[in-house]
Amino acid sequence: MKKIISTALIALFSVVLLTGCTNSHKDELKQAFGNTASWKSFKSSYNINAVLDATGGATQSSLSQDMSFSGVLEVNDKKGHVELNIPAVLSVYTSVSGNMVMYYEYTTTDVIVYMYDGTTWTAYKQAIPATALGENSDTTATATPTSLISSYSTVFNQISSDFIQKTNYVADEKVDDVDCYKYEITLEWDMLIDMMKKAAEANPEASQELAANSASLSLIKTQLASITPAKMTIWVDKTNIQLKKIKLDVVDTINKLAKQYDTSSSSSSYNFTKMNFEITFSDINKVDDIIIPDAAKKAKIIESSPTSTDGFGFLN
Repeated sequence: MKKIISTALIALFSVVLLTGCTNSHKDELKQAFGNTASWKSFKSSYNINAVLDATGGATQSSLSQDMSFSGVLEVNDKKGHVELNIPAVLSVYTSVSGNMVMYYEYTTTDVIVYMYDGTTWTAYKQAIPATALGENSDTTATATPTSLISSYSTVFNQISSDFIQKTNYVADEKVDDVDCYKYEITLEWDMLIDMMKKAAEANPEASQELAANSASLSLIKTQLASITPAKMTIWVDKTNIQLKKIKLDVVDTINKLAKQYDTSSSSSSYNFTKMNFEITFSDINKVDDIIIPDAAKKAKIIESSPTSTDGFGFLN
């Protein structure tokens, strides 16, 4: 009898283990992407982690340079606040180092961007294109351009079933002390191009531009067929089934691309030992009014002509 009970318990335990192992939690992942459609506000922190190793010179000496930086972002449907902590090593490329601050806000007819470079506030004002206002061009009505937050939602909601199916649940893991499902996927060029096309469908101008460059996209896909675009890791909050964190690792891609297109005969070599992008979400639908500093509002406004985009991704 003991042997029978023991065997039964082992069998039951095995079934439980196998059931847990085969639960891919793909429904939760699909739901999390779908839930972004109801986002009205959120906060996020992001990190770009990059370390470049260089070897060269007469002595073939080596140098490792950390080029990582981080920032925060908070947005609602009318305002946004961005901060970047840019290391001095990148000032050669950005002309800015230290803490860069930006706010933006929509009025009924314009978007105003306030930027602080560490010493001075500058404001840029741009009229919202008529195409962003919709068929009703009545300027007394509330403007409804594609804001940054709706851009996130548009992209996330274009995630295809093919993407979901190719994503693997790997473990339960905590992010900022929040219990999450963790998923991984190796992206492919076909998948990325398909996502671009679907995202463009919501915007006639973007769709036309993508169609005009379809030959270039096909050429890129052919030339880079042997190079994996990126590895993505996704964390979903188990409590509310919202996206918690996304990480994109492109170190192999960057290094392979550099070698493929490097035609120089130099003895110097460059290799990234780290290159990834991380964004972590919090306070979804809990960000109230975003207060723009008085000093920013007092800055002289530079007006620019309306185009299809303001350069920051706030308009389409």
